[in-house]
Amino acid sequence: MKKILFLFVCLISICLIYNLKLDDKITIFKISDENISNKEYTNTLNCNKKIDKYIIYHNKYNYRVVDYLRDIVDNIDIKYNNKTYSINNLLVKSNLIVLNIGNVDIKNIKNIEIDPYDYIDNVIKNYEDLLKHIRKESKENVIILYEIDRNDKYTDYYYNKLKSISYKHNCLFYDKSKLDKYIKNL
Repeated sequence: MKKILFLFVCLISICLIYNLKLDDKITIFKISDENISNKEYTNTLNCNKKIDKYIIYHNKYNYRVVDYLRDIVDNIDIKYNNKTYSINNLLVKSNLIVLNIGNVDIKNIKNIEIDPYDYIDNVIKNYEDLLKHIRKESKENVIILYEIDRNDKYTDYYYNKLKSISYKHNCLFYDKSKLDKYIKNL
């Protein structure tokens, strides 16, 4: 009887220690081809007190999806609060990955010389390769953001294809304006 009581006490102790040490802080890693304002950044941090880090990878050059794919494959380093992280390390350690990329590609549709649908199919192929690399590193939630403004048949075609691959790779497909609501409920 003493052995059973001792095992029971040990089991309860282990469970309590585990729950006390459990880190409930959230790390969000956002890859975006749009510059993020300080106001948006602060609003996101303030909407959920569990957020520990909100790391944004934004390249000021006109980065396309293929450029972000190359950065992930090359595992480049990103600075955040004077610390350097590899992109793959951030993908592994983040609780939520947010992708807001592809806008530069879509804005360039009117300036290309090939068939716009072929161009979009190529962008979607690169996006799918990027999602495969992300899924290799992370099993956490991935949100693909889109803008509600679909002003022509090409952007509509692009968003429909993007929605299709997002579901294929078990990603959430969210309107950009609803991201804060999602983060608030984490």
